[in-house]
Amino acid sequence: MTFLTEKFPQKGLKGKLIWVMLGVGIAPLLLATVISYTQGNKSLQGVIGASFKALAYETSTKIDLLIQREIKINRRFSTHPSLGLFIKEHNKRLEKFSPKDRKRHLEQNKSLWAKEETFAKELVQNSAARQLKKFFPHYEKVAASTIAVYLTGKYGVLVAAVNQNQPYLNSIFINHTNKGKAGTISDIYLDGVKGGQYIFQMSIPVKNSQGKVIGGFHRIYSAKNFFSPFIETILFGETGHVMLINSKGVVIDCPILPTGSRLPSILTKSVTGAQPSWATTEGNGHGSEEVSIIGYSPILTTGTTAKY
Repeated sequence: MTFLTEKFPQKGLKGKLIWVMLGVGIAPLLLATVISYTQGNKSLQGVIGASFKALAYETSTKIDLLIQREIKINRRFSTHPSLGLFIKEHNKRLEKFSPKDRKRHLEQNKSLWAKEETFAKELVQNSAARQLKKFFPHYEKVAASTIAVYLTGKYGVLVAAVNQNQPYLNSIFINHTNKGKAGTISDIYLDGVKGGQYIFQMSIPVKNSQGKVIGGFHRIYSAKNFFSPFIETILFGETGHVMLINSKGVVIDCPILPTGSRLPSILTKSVTGAQPSWATTEGNGHGSEEVSIIGYSPILTTGTTAKY
């Protein structure tokens, strides 16, 4: 008995027809599968991105309101009449010196501030300093993140303070030429003198009865302690969390990265837009190189960015 083995598909017209039929049936199926996967993946990214954008916007709004509240509180403190009178009298004493003698006098006082306990006590125990200390029992939550509160006069000279956590001569101060400015908020910077923590400063001008700026009210905050109650408590999924960075990619607060860390410039550029949005990025700034979805929203008061 002979068995015949037939190959499939056969060559010739019949085999070609079979391949064409298979191609006509499979090709659309494969194409539909690819299109469905691509569109589904894109739609899923869009849903996740939109959710992260909304979360980022909500967080940035809360931070913005928090900062605005602090500005209002400090502005109210700065208008206390006794502070303005004290600064005015201090300025008068300095203006009796010639510019050369005043410079020499201030340098001597700067040295005394760092070394002489009696001189330092005078600045932290005078009537203006006592008034500054009275402000804070009513604001215990924000007071916990406060490192220093102090007044400066016309030349950036320390007039009164609640402690010794600031220099005698200040480069960050409200100068008498800054008419019309409501105040300033510094970027975060490393305080090398006080344990190396990152801090930021709010400065409000102190004006006389004629509306002329005669000095400044200043408050220094620990960046980590100020923002962490509003940032680090927001967690979702396995890795989802909130970060607060500035426009240069410097981390202000994050539950994972230390304050002062810097994100890659490419990543920073992708997630610091002027409007709330979201982006897909190669990496997330935490060591992973996988594609990540990040929602972001600017904080209008300070120009920093709340980032997911």
